Amino acid sequence: MLKLKVVLSLLSAVAIAQSEKLMNIHLKKQHHTSDDMDQYIGQRQWQTDQTQQVTLKSKFSNRISYTSELYLGDDPQLSELVFDTGSGWLIVTTTSCSSCESKVYNPAKSSKSKMLERVPKTLKYGSATVMGQSYLDKVCLNEIVCADNFQFLAITVQTGIKGFDGILGLAPDQESNGPSYVAKLKESKVIDKKQVGLYIASDVDGSVMSFGGYDKEMLKSCSDNDGCGVHWYDLTGKNWWQIEIQDIVFDESSILGSSTSKAIVDSGTSMITVPRDVFSKFKSTLDTSYSSEDISCDDQDMMCFYQGECKDYYSKFKHLKIQLGDRWVFTIPPQDYLVDQTIQGKQFCFFGVFGHDSNLVILGDAFLRTYYTVYDFDGDQVGVALHKYSLGTLEKKFPVWIIVMIVILGIFIILLIAYLIYRRYKNKKLKRIGGGTSGNDRKNSQLLRNQRQSGNMEQTEQLVDKRGLSGENNTSIQSLDQQDHNL
Repeated sequence: MLKLKVVLSLLSAVAIAQSEKLMNIHLKKQHHTSDDMDQYIGQRQWQTDQTQQVTLKSKFSNRISYTSELYLGDDPQLSELVFDTGSGWLIVTTTSCSSCESKVYNPAKSSKSKMLERVPKTLKYGSATVMGQSYLDKVCLNEIVCADNFQFLAITVQTGIKGFDGILGLAPDQESNGPSYVAKLKESKVIDKKQVGLYIASDVDGSVMSFGGYDKEMLKSCSDNDGCGVHWYDLTGKNWWQIEIQDIVFDESSILGSSTSKAIVDSGTSMITVPRDVFSKFKSTLDTSYSSEDISCDDQDMMCFYQGECKDYYSKFKHLKIQLGDRWVFTIPPQDYLVDQTIQGKQFCFFGVFGHDSNLVILGDAFLRTYYTVYDFDGDQVGVALHKYSLGTLEKKFPVWIIVMIVILGIFIILLIAYLIYRRYKNKKLKRIGGGTSGNDRKNSQLLRNQRQSGNMEQTEQLVDKRGLSGENNTSIQSLDQQDHNL
């Protein structure tokens, strides 16, 4: 009876497109507030009225995770795991882990369980650390999506991981990232493509991750000229879903500059995080363009916020623009980059652009809420598309090389026109000079000049008499001589 309930709950949570072997897994959004995963804001002075000040000591989570159920062993042991595109390995807590809040996996309960290494392996996740042994066992998303003999880390000691049972890492298929669950599913012929599609919903329970491809039904329908469809970007680093970023524009001001060209798409980061100097430009733009708003920025923790609800400010701020590649600019509306947070009973609104001490841009939840993303393990590329609920838009950008070619072509056309005008003017001048004499007179004039140059004047006079060149014709010849001399 218990197994039947498990199967029914799995089938209700998973939609399967058999024709393409596309497995849609529903995800739940979780905000983490533990000390190890929070970003400390510090002491804040807020003027609540003309006479009273309160000191606000608060914390803001810079981590959002998306979880779903996972089953381990031939006698399924249920776990709630984070599905994370920003990490490798599958890690899960064990019943022997004394430092774990949850204790899920018991190798003794599975006949297919096999320990690979007795020497503990250590992995780091930011400030969190896990240690455990490598095991082989059956790992399932449901009764159909299963991988036998998949290697994962069974946690026996950990610090900093709270609120979930482990992590299913979905970083690119590289040896340094550990065993790839997506690669194992394809090897087991459960899926046809090593692709994962991700839709992040604004609500808690609406997000969906697709294994074996991407869900075309989730994409916005419009013309290609409006940017609909998936835009693919090659990886510039193989350990992460790292792609090239061209620019970040806020309030029509470019803030990225030459700071970096690297961006990582990460489902485990709640904000768009940028290098420190980029954040300084963002803060400067806020100070200049929105000086009338009561916005506070923290230079140490590199974040900006104000007291109040975000919805009251949607109409005041413009879209944040991110250019990937040389053709498309992806816009993010205020509804997606402004984030509400309640701290000590007070409502605050945070800007979804944080600074950090790194030369990378991290495109986290603030970006993923606006765009559907596809992670292509075989093609080493990331796809980005407008989803059907998105409030964002795409703006077409002319590639630099096209602009250069247009300029060169324009210069060539101008020079060609100038040359043709010059040739036409020169031809008209020549015709005007020679227009008053006949062709026969010009021929006789040339003969006379040749004779004079040879010094045989007698022959010249005989030639004149013989051809009957006298009077008017002789005058014409002299005129021609003068014209030729002028030429």
